[in-house]
Amino acid sequence: KNTYFYMNMSDMKCIDIVVIGGGICATSFTESMIQFLSQLHTEFTSIQGKNKHSFALTIISASPFIKQSHNLKKLSKTMHSFDIKQQLPTDWIEENVTTTPFQSSFLSIQFIHGIAEKIHMFEKDNLYKGEVHFTECDGMMKRNSMRFHYCFIANGARPKIPDVLKKLKEHVITLRDTDSLMRLQEVIQSAESIALIGNGGIALELV
Repeated sequence: KNTYFYMNMSDMKCIDIVVIGGGICATSFTESMIQFLSQLHTEFTSIQGKNKHSFALTIISASPFIKQSHNLKKLSKTMHSFDIKQQLPTDWIEENVTTTPFQSSFLSIQFIHGIAEKIHMFEKDNLYKGEVHFTECDGMMKRNSMRFHYCFIANGARPKIPDVLKKLKEHVITLRDTDSLMRLQEVIQSAESIALIGNGGIALELV
C-alpha cells in the first residue's frame, strides 16, 4: 500500500510536507501522517537495512494556537462526540514527536504563525511540486515562501454573510472558532441590542 511513496522517494533524501491550517482537520491529518511515517520508517528499515529518507513537516496557521480533538466517543454509526483542546504549538509538537517510536532525526516538525496567500505549482520535471507563499504574523509581517513535495490544505470554511449585512461589516460578527467567540465576548459587554441570525447548534448555544 506504500508503493506510491516508494516510487516517488527514490531520489529524495528529505521530503517536505506542508500543512496549511491549525484546526482540528489539520491536526488530525498531521497526527495520522506521523503514525503513517512511523510505519513507513519501519518498512524502510526492514527492506533497506536502514532508512535513507527523512521528512520535514511544516504547519502554517493564521492562529497562534493548535486545536486538537480528544475524548472521541462513537455515538452511532454516523455520529461521534469529542472535546476540543487548544494548545500552544510547542506543546503539541513535543507531545506528538516524543511519543513516536522512531528518532526525531527522521521527522522534524515546525509551526509557522502566518497567513498563506497563494500556492504556485511547478512543472512536472521539477523536484519540488510547488511553493506556498505566506506572510509571517509577527511584528514585521515578513513575506516568505516554502517549497514542498506534498501539501495538505485545511484552512477551514468562511461563514456566509448576507449581502444586506456586508455594509455593516464592523457591526457583524460571525462565529466559527474560539477566536471569534472571544471577540464576541468583548463586543457584547457594551452592546445595547443584539440580532442573532441562524438556528443551528452555535446559535442555540448562544441563546
